[in-house]
Amino acid sequence: MYKKSISLLAAAMLASAAAMAQEVTSLAEWTFQNVHDAEETAEGTIYTPTETPYDDNTTVTGWFNTITPLVLPDQYTGEQKNYVITGYSESRYWQFCTGYQTRVFRIENTVSNETVTDYSDPAQHKVYYEVDFSTKGYKGISLELAIAPGNNVQTPVQAVVSTDGGATWAGAGTINTSSTWYTYETATLTISANNKESVKVRLLPTVGTTNWNLSFIKIFAAE
Repeated sequence: MYKKSISLLAAAMLASAAAMAQEVTSLAEWTFQNVHDAEETAEGTIYTPTETPYDDNTTVTGWFNTITPLVLPDQYTGEQKNYVITGYSESRYWQFCTGYQTRVFRIENTVSNETVTDYSDPAQHKVYYEVDFSTKGYKGISLELAIAPGNNVQTPVQAVVSTDGGATWAGAGTINTSSTWYTYETATLTISANNKESVKVRLLPTVGTTNWNLSFIKIFAAE
């Protein structure tokens, strides 16, 4: 009877662990591998991925002072339009282009975030990626991503989050880029943004003037 009770307990624990693992939901994923359809709007240009892969020699370039890219995800839960990645670099440009053996969303900068004294002040943000999404009905929010630095210097990336449409920002931790332009190391960021209508996460390389190469980004929730 004792051995039977232990076996039942172990089985229950395994079932519970399996249930917990199944509760993780992938909310959205961007890979930048496929050709985008472009649609100009008042807020910026919406880039929707198609089913056609980019040719390795194809580069799409836009200057931030004329085109704000609003990139929709390849995979998503709910409505695609509820997930957007964009970015900014003062007086510089962005690209969908080929990195090392993968496609990337590249941002080039000549003005760095080294002068930032308060990351909660958006006016001081000189270069960043920004992910906009909703977590309504979800909790345990995390992001996975990989950024390679064009200058071959491992760089801390400060994350800040806003849950009020960008009116206020708070620190959300730091991750690192890889240390070379040709490696893409996955970093995980956990943020406090449960059950929010609007979440904005900015990823700010803290030092350096180079090009930043985002190979993918994923959003997860533990329901």
